[in-house]
Amino acid sequence: MNYSNKIYNATKWSAITNILSKITPPITNMILARLLTPEAFGVVATINMVITFADIFADAGFQKYLVQHNFDDEESLYKSANVAFWTNFSISIFLWLIIFLLKDNISAMVGSEGYGIHLSVAAFSIPLIAFSSIQQAIYKRNFDFKGMFLPKLIRSFVPLVVTVPIAYFYRNCWALIIGTLAANFSDALLLTIRSKWKPKFFYKLKLLKEMFSFSAWTLLETLAIWLTTSIDVFIIGRVLSQYYLGLYKTSLTTVEQITTLITTTIVPVLFATLSRFQDDDEQFKKMFYSFQQKCAILLVPLSIGIFVFKDLVTAILLGRQWVEAATFISLLGIIQFVRILICYFASEVYRSKGQPKVSFLIQVIYIVILIPVVYFSSRKGFECLYQVRILTYILFAGMHLLVLKFRFNFKIFSMVKTIMFPLFASLIMGAVGYILLLCKDSILFQFLFVFICILVYFLLCLCFKDTRATLKSFIPKHKSLLNETQSMDKMD
Repeated sequence: MNYSNKIYNATKWSAITNILSKITPPITNMILARLLTPEAFGVVATINMVITFADIFADAGFQKYLVQHNFDDEESLYKSANVAFWTNFSISIFLWLIIFLLKDNISAMVGSEGYGIHLSVAAFSIPLIAFSSIQQAIYKRNFDFKGMFLPKLIRSFVPLVVTVPIAYFYRNCWALIIGTLAANFSDALLLTIRSKWKPKFFYKLKLLKEMFSFSAWTLLETLAIWLTTSIDVFIIGRVLSQYYLGLYKTSLTTVEQITTLITTTIVPVLFATLSRFQDDDEQFKKMFYSFQQKCAILLVPLSIGIFVFKDLVTAILLGRQWVEAATFISLLGIIQFVRILICYFASEVYRSKGQPKVSFLIQVIYIVILIPVVYFSSRKGFECLYQVRILTYILFAGMHLLVLKFRFNFKIFSMVKTIMFPLFASLIMGAVGYILLLCKDSILFQFLFVFICILVYFLLCLCFKDTRATLKSFIPKHKSLLNETQSMDKMD
């Protein structure tokens, strides 16, 4: 099977997996937002910050090494996988023991004093994640997103089955903690059972040294990324209350849950694809622009839609007690396509080219700016904080654009071109939505307006050859609609 077919099949199964597996989290979140208070989400946000920090060292960058490295044969791959597995798992157990012994001190340090036992229980996710991370790397390397379908689908239903009943009866953060543990256990069990590769008792220090020489920069890069995405949680938890931390983190999570349907479908395939073409610069850039265009045609209107229909999004996904977060959600929506199409995609370029140190240096510069900005803006209140935070996202995107242009010779105009038509159509769609909301703003009418905006957007897309061709690429080749679209292209 050639790479075109592999990429097509990988994207198809990645899309199917993520569409089905991402349906339940927003539903679960809708229910939990009505059962739990913002304070409960704030506590869990600080706990997750500690766990994700520990996960960085447990993984040690080996997962990306297994995806990106060119191995001589399958045996070499499996030997490295075994070394990576036992290293990850041993480190994860050690880290969990450290957190268990220092649970009260750590919970107080991150702004959740009195929640030490919650932290120590939640931290058991670290060895569970480490247990399944190598299997996931091999699936991604082999473009076997079909093999990940069932485990991811089952995982998505675990919080709905486990978390919601606990939240209903106990109304506290234990529901979120136990639900996450159950989901991670499900992942570890099913991925291991279904994986062609199984852990064996093999270890070789030479392979560890070879992997770590590659992964050292990846580890530093991942640590820097953690700081850029988590340092604000730490600062807000210390400066503001758990209530505002809950508003802040849940707003981010809500927008990401909406857009993650697209990003988790495309980004894993993007990294695996770019890694295969890392030595062919022309094909590498061609694939990058192609993925960016496909992502843009779905993501840009979604971002504009979140901005325009912020009250509907907040009311449906979170409920009345989260009204204060509506404006932040709208601003996150409008900036989300910029973050993904530039920042996320740029990071995949650095990794797939085997240059994580580039990403690390960008992250360090960004952190130096971010820490004082978040600290001083949060001292002025929640509204000032989220307004300034949006500006930092724009700054970060600008930094990535400069690096892509001057370090990797990407053309900024080519990147702008990939989103130009979707952005134009989305802005018109957004204007239509705004005018309609001026006429009626009831929940029932807003649902109708959303449908009208979707229709307007796709009709506009069909007016442009480039966007029509991109939409055509989403349709299986045997569909008769494809032939009709081709005939429209010829008329152009």
